[in-house]
Amino acid sequence: MKSERLVMDSENQSEDGHLDPSIHAWAQYTSDNNATRSSSATAYVEPSKDNLHVLLNTYVTRVLPAEGTADFRGVEFAADAQSERKQLRANKEVIIAGGVIGTPQILLNSGIGPREELDAVGVRTIVNNPSVGKNFTDQVYTNMMFNTTIQDTDFDLETALAEWNANRTGPLIMPSNLKNQIVWVRFTDNEIPFVDPTPGENSPHVEFYFSQISSHPGFTNGEVPPEAIPTVANLTTIQLALINLHPTSRGTITLNNSDPFAYPNVDPGLLSGDTDFAVLREGIKSVQRLFSAPVFAESVFGSVYPPGSLTTDEELDAFVRAEAAPYLHGGSSASMSPRGASWGVVDPDFRVKQTTGLRIVDASVLFILQPSLPSGHTQAPVYGFVERASILIAEEWR
Repeated sequence: MKSERLVMDSENQSEDGHLDPSIHAWAQYTSDNNATRSSSATAYVEPSKDNLHVLLNTYVTRVLPAEGTADFRGVEFAADAQSERKQLRANKEVIIAGGVIGTPQILLNSGIGPREELDAVGVRTIVNNPSVGKNFTDQVYTNMMFNTTIQDTDFDLETALAEWNANRTGPLIMPSNLKNQIVWVRFTDNEIPFVDPTPGENSPHVEFYFSQISSHPGFTNGEVPPEAIPTVANLTTIQLALINLHPTSRGTITLNNSDPFAYPNVDPGLLSGDTDFAVLREGIKSVQRLFSAPVFAESVFGSVYPPGSLTTDEELDAFVRAEAAPYLHGGSSASMSPRGASWGVVDPDFRVKQTTGLRIVDASVLFILQPSLPSGHTQAPVYGFVERASILIAEEWR
């Protein structure tokens, strides 16, 4: 698609060869019929009634095998490092759902992981699996801002909250100030001089997630440096996140020591390959082409973040290296693999390899082969495969 052919009358134009707003998407967010956020807590936990019991302020330290076996139906837990550690044993199975960081940490503390790494921190190896904590993958992004005279999307929070409390309407029912505009872009063949990391020829390389039009820089993970904020804050800017959807870089989750209450080492491995730089670099150019289209000539006046003066590949790469951050859509740290494969942590039925009585059902297992992340956000894919896992497990125990 060529952004320079964006036209005002897009609804009456062919979609061939130009950027048609009608094929853009809405941000994924979930609200119920009372304009209240619907989450996994409200949709799954709250209606479970007596089918689920949650121990508050409790920390799982290990899963435990029966003596001399790899049958992991025991769980050890405590309130904190100074508290007594207690144990439970499951009659059927233990299911770990600690997330992309917590799950491999539990496995490693339990002696399930790479033998050499476990020996180095003083944890006895029960199941030698070199894949635990490896292949950690997260989408990587950078913020972009463009000077504009378009009406800002700011609103008074107290007024908006009063409106929502009164009749469940107003700006707080939307996921962001700029409503919910998302664009996905696939580069042309001559823009990707590298092995294509996407699932196929119809899959996007990047996502533009628009957040707000404002003179106030939005919330970030710290990648907008403080020295850039005074300059940006003097201008009203269109603000968006540019996201590399299919990174090729891989990170790791490892233990610091044998203390299960110690934070693990989390290395997302961002931008460890040239391809990820190239994707974000071309993405920056793509957004800049979009806002240089004739339709924006009188309302958008150039990039302020990154500065418009950065034009060469080397300059854009330096910007990406300094400012990019993880998008917190991680997965793969306890990867699923085909049954019988020599790599991976769980089989397709979510069972931990070389064990019995133990499964993992969370985003750490979701992504199997390259490319390893969905072309978008991870909430719906995780909910989808968790529903599938629940069916598999329930059928087995009927």
